[in-house]
Amino acid sequence: MAQHSNREQLLQGAMRCLQDKGYARTTARDIATASHANLASISYHFGSKETLLNEALMAAFMQWTEQLGTITLADIDTSPPRRLGAVWTQILAGFDENRGLVVAFVEAMAQTAHSEDLRTQMAEHYQALRATVATITLNNLGDDQGALAAEAPTIAATLIALCDGFALQWLIDPQNIPDLRPLLDAIDTLSQPHSGTFDTL
Repeated sequence: MAQHSNREQLLQGAMRCLQDKGYARTTARDIATASHANLASISYHFGSKETLLNEALMAAFMQWTEQLGTITLADIDTSPPRRLGAVWTQILAGFDENRGLVVAFVEAMAQTAHSEDLRTQMAEHYQALRATVATITLNNLGDDQGALAAEAPTIAATLIALCDGFALQWLIDPQNIPDLRPLLDAIDTLSQPHSGTFDTL
């Protein structure tokens, strides 16, 4: 039990370091100090500082994704596009709140060109993330989820790619990120039974 607690302390400390200092500038000593742990415990539990940082980064983004999933299910009576609009608002707010993590993620992505281990961890992260987002997508479809179950992984991958792309644009030019809500409102209007638009497709 003590080992599990110490490991969790290291993960939480690494998350704080990623937020405060980024991926490239965080040292093992920084993590040990933030975790109130000794340096040797990093090797004992994770093997290396890089493995710990990678796991902490993935855990932080998975927590963020799950929080967004909770938001999409908060008002199940609204249409999926409108719920997605609410999530988009939270994603943009999350960029501001988690700027350090977004920067750390970009730094880590660049390092995958030089580290097979990191590339493998990132690939596993994306697999888990796609599965989580696919599940959230299906939960949001309610009675329609059976018809789109096969497409859920593709929808999830597209949403993740969209979010990643906007995160990069936000880092460079945060004042000019497009607002997707008008587009989502238009999709919602077109998909209503009275519109008849999709009946001809």
